[in-house]
Formats: sequence, C-alpha cells, structure tokens
Amino acid sequence: MKKIIFAFCIMLIGLLSLVSCGSDKVYDIVATNFAGYDASMSVLYGNIRNSSYDKVKMLIKPNSDIHSYQPSATDKRAIAKSKLFIYVGGESDSEWVSDLLVGNKNSFKIINMFEVLKDKLILEEGEEDEYDEHVWLDPSNYKMIINAIKDEMIKIDSDNKDKYIKNTEAVISSIDTMDNNMKQIIKDNNIKNIVVADRNPFAYFGKYYGINVTGALKGCSSDKSVPLMKIVELKNLVEEKRFFSIYKIELSDGAIAKSIYDEVLKDIDNKKYNTVPPTIRVLYSMQNISLEDFNKGMTYVDYMLHNSEVISKLYKVDIIGIIS
Repeated sequence: MKKIIFAFCIMLIGLLSLVSCGSDKVYDIVATNFAGYDASMSVLYGNIRNSSYDKVKMLIKPNSDIHSYQPSATDKRAIAKSKLFIYVGGESDSEWVSDLLVGNKNSFKIINMFEVLKDKLILEEGEEDEYDEHVWLDPSNYKMIINAIKDEMIKIDSDNKDKYIKNTEAVISSIDTMDNNMKQIIKDNNIKNIVVADRNPFAYFGKYYGINVTGALKGCSSDKSVPLMKIVELKNLVEEKRFFSIYKIELSDGAIAKSIYDEVLKDIDNKKYNTVPPTIRVLYSMQNISLEDFNKGMTYVDYMLHNSEVISKLYKVDIIGIIS
C-alpha cells in the first residue's frame, strides 16, 4: 500500500510540474537587466510605458544585486520560450549564459551587448582583460543597442516592421534631446570632474561626456569596504574642487558617501575648510533599479534627465544638506 501511495505522489508531483511549466508566461523578449529591458520596451512600445505592456521580461528582479544573480528554472524556461534573448556579455552574465546555451539548439535569437559594441568597450579600472559592463551609460552605445533590437525584431516579426521603426525613431529622438541637454549643462557649468563616493560604474559616461569620474571602488566591485586613505583622498578632492555635491549610486546604503561627508564636516568644524557641507545625491547607473521605479515605468531617458539635473548642482550650495 505504501508503495502505491508513494508512486501516486510521484505521479502527482510530475503532473503538477507539467502544469506549472505549461502555465509559464511566454515573452517576446527576455533581457537580463534593466538596460536590455528598457531598450526592448522602447522598440516594442516607444516612449509609452504601461503596466499592461508585458511582452518583455527582466530577469534580474528590482532591488536585487545583479552581481549575485543566477537564473532559476522559471527564468531558463522564459528564455527558451522567448523570441529574443538579450544579455550584456560581461563577467556578471557571460558564464551562466554560456552554460545555458552550450549544446542547445536554440529557437530564439540572441543579442550580446558586448558583441554589438565590440569596438567601443572600455577596460574595467585596474584590469587588463575585463571590460566594464555599464556600456549603456554612453548614449551613443545605448542607441546602437536599441537599433540592434529593432533589427532583430524586424527579422522575427516583419509584419510589424513599421511599428518597430517608428517606436525606435521616437525613442532615439528623446535620447538625443536628453543628450543635448546633458552636454549643455556640462558646458554651462564647466564640469570636468565629479566624485562618486561608491562603486564607480561611470567609465562610459565619463568618457562620452569628457568628465573625469573619480570613484571609491571599481564599477563591479563586490567589496564594500574602502580604506581610510581613499576616503581622505576623495575628501581632499571635494575640498580642492569645492564641490557642493558628491554622488552615490542607486540602491546604495550611502555609507561611503556619508564617510566622506563626515570628513568634510570635520574640516569645516575645525576651520580647515571654509564653506557649507556638500549634499549627497543619487547618480543613476541603471545596473538595477528599485521596485517602486520599476512599477512607475521609469525609463532610461528619465534616469539620464535626473542625472543631468543633479550634475547641474555640482557647484551649487544646498542649505538643506544631505539628500538621499
């Protein structure tokens, strides 16, 4: 009797598993991160974002650490059932993607951002063979990624070619407007240096806009501890350049920025530095976003417009103090 019950349980589990697999949602595009997700949404829907537009899946959940992500069985099924799979191609995802694809005859198309941008990649700070992954922070790179997605979707779904072209043109126009605004702000405020008191994923951003971005840690560093000597170095740079803004990245606890702020405050209190304290502001890298922002439908252009606003305040006094 026990054997019969056991066999029945095994059969029931198997049936439930099949039902579960069969009920998985099918997406047109699956992207590993926000940049790929937003670029895909741009091609499918243009500048409009609506919660009912759900043909794109972002694998890395909002609020989570992208560097520790590993795909679940559901994620793997979503990729397998999709029409187009998009990933970065750097250290954070290339290994598990290679394991997933090896030996498989995939029915879906693939976009590797590194392959799209192979002539424009920048080495990670202090590395000889590891490229910085935050390629989308150069708007010209991001437009190339969007166009690559548009081209693949036209191959996959030629009936909607005109829609994909129209949507892509609308989004690229918005990016160009944002880009020109950013360049004008940088020029008007004579911005040549900024301090990112955090991991520094802004190599592409800095190169494109001609800004020297000094960070506390490498862009993909897993280390959160910063030597006191580095804190003092960044504090001295803030005081030397008379910055009234220092930056942290989204989803950061801001501990490094707060340490630098405290060091500047000590110098002010000790009459070594004669000014008001700087303000801590968020500079978005879009390596991942908050759940609140995801649900609001925030876009690449939204985040870059925010970045242009906080950069415009680099030399402006804010009497309020710390802003997170």
